[in-house]
Amino acid sequence: MLGLTEYAVLAVVLAVVAIVYLYLGGKKHRPTVPGLKASCEKEGNLTDVTQAGSLHQFLQKLHWSHGPIASFWWGTQQTVSIASPELFKEHQHVFDRPALLFKMFEPLIGSKCMQFANGEDGRHRRAVYDQYFTADAVDTYFDTLHQV
Repeated sequence: MLGLTEYAVLAVVLAVVAIVYLYLGGKKHRPTVPGLKASCEKEGNLTDVTQAGSLHQFLQKLHWSHGPIASFWWGTQQTVSIASPELFKEHQHVFDRPALLFKMFEPLIGSKCMQFANGEDGRHRRAVYDQYFTADAVDTYFDTLHQV
């Protein structure tokens, strides 16, 4: 028979094991955003995008099958797509984006483009640019743009 001391030691050991499993082991199994698994190790779901006809059509199918927030693989980068105004509002604090997402467009938009701007530089540029695209700002120069 085990004595009271042995039961106490066993209880403490089990508690430590449970804590280690829940806090350290649990990080490996974090909940993920529902979505697709990569079709190809290097290209992710880019082949699926091509088969859908366009990125827009691919995202429509993705959200139809997985809901308003869904993930897919853009090359080796897991990407989350949000298709809900409410969810956009909840996630508006997320700012930085991996440059890999826009790398294929770099020849068209350039490496100094806003899409590559992250951190403090990106936040500053975004604040400056956004003031010129409010409804009031666009209204003041809409006629000029229309004539051009």
